Amino acid sequence: MVPFLAAVTSGQLLFLAQLIYALSLGLALLKQNNALTFWVMTLGAVLNGFALAWHYWHSWPMMPMYIGLPALLFCLAVIWLIGFHQRLADSGRIENLIIQGLIVFLGLITLLFPKDFYLPFLRSATIWSHIFLITGIMAKALLLMAAIKALLFLIYRHNKKITSRQGLASAMPWAISGFVCLTLSMFSGEVWSYLGWGTPVVWHDPAITTVMAIWFYWIALLHLHYTRSWNEAQRAIFMMIGGLLVILFACHPDMGPFRLPFKELF
Repeated sequence: MVPFLAAVTSGQLLFLAQLIYALSLGLALLKQNNALTFWVMTLGAVLNGFALAWHYWHSWPMMPMYIGLPALLFCLAVIWLIGFHQRLADSGRIENLIIQGLIVFLGLITLLFPKDFYLPFLRSATIWSHIFLITGIMAKALLLMAAIKALLFLIYRHNKKITSRQGLASAMPWAISGFVCLTLSMFSGEVWSYLGWGTPVVWHDPAITTVMAIWFYWIALLHLHYTRSWNEAQRAIFMMIGGLLVILFACHPDMGPFRLPFKELF
């Protein structure tokens, strides 16, 4: 196993992981054996994790560059695996499919719009850069899960057979956790910027400025939730739009130009 890992690149591992994620989605859509779907997804997550570890190993103690989208795939896959067995009944199967579909969609974007690999720069050799990166990736995954929960609430809010766990309240722990991670990422990024460049914000860096826009949006969502200014359906729509903004403002900066990757993978 170790010689095999030494012979492949992180790009090849990630490519294999994305193929396996797609296979797992196909099995789920065909309603094949749940155990097989689970273990195929597990294999994809393991390969995805090895690809991320490869990047970190060769970058440490500096922050690895451009692992945002591959790491987001891994976080969503872990979330899917942890809650898989609890989501086999009622609308849980639809939730599993939505998460898997999002993983495959983001994986396709990662393949077709890769950013070139750059050596990590010395100013990222600080714990603040790692906190900024890791908590930012976790925030994206958690906020996307909140948006998925909001979508399920809108779909099933008139279905009395669906249990109360499908209420909008089930989305709020994800939203709050994502907001906390986003806050840690934003402020640790500002500390890192101050230590590295002498200014709290590098304004031309979209990885920092776009996260501020998302942060203010989710502050507004929390305000609407705790003041009950809008009804649940309106807040759910607002939360779903927040998920789209996460993809647009937080995932888009991690995308490079369109490129067919297959010539460079092998």
